[in-house]
Amino acid sequence: MRGRSWGLLLVPALCLIGLPAAGQTSGGTVPATGGTTQPAGTTTGSRPVVTPPPTTFPRPAQEPSISEMPRPIYLSGQVRLDEGTPPPSTVVIESVCGSTVRAEAYTDSKGGFAFQLGDKNNGVMQDASMGSPLSQMGGFGSTQTGGNPFGQSSAERLLMNCELRAVLPGYQSAAISLAARRFMDNPDLGTIIMHRIGRVEGVLISAKSLAAPKDARKAFEKSTDAEKKNKPDEAYKELTKAVQIYPDYAEAWFALGKLQVARNQLSEARQSFETAIQRDPKFLEPYLRLAGLQAAGREWESLVGTTESLLRLDPYDYTWGYFLNAVANFNLRNLDAAEKSVRQAQKMDSPGEYPRTWQLLGLILANRQQYPEAASALRQYLVVAPQGPDADAVREQLAQIDAEASATER
Repeated sequence: MRGRSWGLLLVPALCLIGLPAAGQTSGGTVPATGGTTQPAGTTTGSRPVVTPPPTTFPRPAQEPSISEMPRPIYLSGQVRLDEGTPPPSTVVIESVCGSTVRAEAYTDSKGGFAFQLGDKNNGVMQDASMGSPLSQMGGFGSTQTGGNPFGQSSAERLLMNCELRAVLPGYQSAAISLAARRFMDNPDLGTIIMHRIGRVEGVLISAKSLAAPKDARKAFEKSTDAEKKNKPDEAYKELTKAVQIYPDYAEAWFALGKLQVARNQLSEARQSFETAIQRDPKFLEPYLRLAGLQAAGREWESLVGTTESLLRLDPYDYTWGYFLNAVANFNLRNLDAAEKSVRQAQKMDSPGEYPRTWQLLGLILANRQQYPEAASALRQYLVVAPQGPDADAVREQLAQIDAEASATER
């Protein structure tokens, strides 16, 4: 007996992929753990969207907001590679508190950092896809975005589930626990060690953006300030000015695309992301945002191309890129390629933050009439995310697969 086709069951969820909520241009994510299997106490970098570092070294604010952080906590330290040398480029320092990830600071040219924990005016651009784009991609995960996890009088208690890590594509970072920190402690955390896990061609900071002339950089900085003040129209104006002055400003094109998505100008956003890629093909983040728009539009062939380009540039840090590649190949009925990508995503997802990989694997196996294996994969989704956004749909799919398996046996 020939089994039914399971191809359309994943499509409705994909309508939600890649588009942040209106006005959502900043925030944070569940960290997507990339790379190879790692020893306890280490973590690979998540993928925050970063801007070129400020010209001045970030220092703790002199007058923290008492209403937001009655007991401010200052932290400092340095990042070193395992051979003892500073990292080859600017590193993002981020805090991880449970499922909340937040970019806190940049390192300086020598790998040093210093900042006030949770400072909203830290000069680091946050993004709704901090580390991975779960929060704006239809809830494929449990990301808590935005906000300040330290902005309460019980900040020290909240640190019980927090750690600090460094982010650089192709490198694995040790994590420093913040559980024992107190607001009057010596701020020096010591050294965060990073270990190279593989060669990566992609970058988080565009080299062409660093070469922007003074007027273009000034316009970009004004746009960042306007966005912090919730003035998107002013930010849009300044970004438009920046790319007019310096058409190779990949970072500005990318930021402009995000604002256009927030304004529901999807065609313009697509063009901005594509331009950012054209201006600097090694700049990683525009690929993921473009992929989100292609997934939402069900442009499967284009999505395969975009995600393959992303994963060639960085095969270690983009679990979500492998998942989107698997989704695209699944809908094109390239089941071998889809299975290869989704299994790679699962290999990278050691914390189990991407339960929909199990849903997709189940549907791939069901299309091959491997019903016991398909049912096992769907049950694993329910183990990982029993109250997940697709739990009811998975239960229905599981019942259908069990029925199909019974009919096949008769």
